[in-house]
Amino acid sequence: MTGQFVRLAGKGRPPVRFMLDGRACQALAGDTVLTAVLTSARSLRAGDAGPERRAGSA
Repeated sequence: MTGQFVRLAGKGRPPVRFMLDGRACQALAGDTVLTAVLTSARSLRAGDAGPERRAGSA
């Protein structure tokens, strides 16, 4: 699965491994949690007003 975000810069930082929904993923040191998740997933949650998936807003 490809993420919603595509990393264009800052690639020289050490990797940080984490699990997301039972899947091994990788971010870079210094990434925010939201950046780490969205480089690995297409969305965070289902929308409240319809079937669309949502990213960072609550």
